[in-house]
Amino acid sequence: MRLWDVASRRQFGAPIAVQGLGYKGISKVVFSPDGRTLAIICDDGSLRLWDVAGNRQIGAPLTATIGYLQSDVYFGCVAFSPDQHTLTAAGAGDGYGGVISRWDVASRVRTDEAPPSYQGVDCTSISSDGRTLVASTRLDTNTGPTEQNALQLFDPANANPVGNPLTGHTDKVISAAFSADGRTVATGSKDQTARLWDAATGKQIGSPMDCHHTEGDTSYPGDVTSVAVSPDSHTVATGSQDGVIRLWNAG
Repeated sequence: MRLWDVASRRQFGAPIAVQGLGYKGISKVVFSPDGRTLAIICDDGSLRLWDVAGNRQIGAPLTATIGYLQSDVYFGCVAFSPDQHTLTAAGAGDGYGGVISRWDVASRVRTDEAPPSYQGVDCTSISSDGRTLVASTRLDTNTGPTEQNALQLFDPANANPVGNPLTGHTDKVISAAFSADGRTVATGSKDQTARLWDAATGKQIGSPMDCHHTEGDTSYPGDVTSVAVSPDSHTVATGSQDGVIRLWNAG
């Protein structure tokens, strides 16, 4: 993994080499708000903290277990709290439900919540004030696909659900982001759409943003792997599996 100076477009420092991964790589990287620390999720499901200036790993990997067999949790998403005192990660254990894990960054003390109705957590985001977390939930239900691929708002302090699930996506939700004011949640899904939600009511805002496209006889997958909301909340950016970045008018 490499860091780059945006202004000069030059590599910043030496490449980051995480030890002990073998042939496995790095799947997700998140900066702390002050830019001094990286939270790194590796392909083996482990979570590590990295000192940017010193180019070194901070302590041992952060781990969690779930269930009476203490199955290892494989993390898929991570976020720092705005005050960077807390790190929140979400994932799932083999044969068990999803888990939301929280650490005090300084002490590395962990608190886990593993609601049994959740089959896995594929993405998460924290509001700028640190008071609300949104996570995909893959609800264990015999109802329709929109309920099975819902999102849920949580209180990060105790991992308790807040309000009703956000339902509408028809396939796994794999990306999520809050607007700067925390009022809107943007989500991206394997159903090839991005959607906006009112964080207070849990209701969808407007129509889905369709990221599927066809050129001639070729249909390109539009799974929305990343979403972001501009600081003024007027624009949504989506990145999809077809390799296209799109900008959308959010009103």
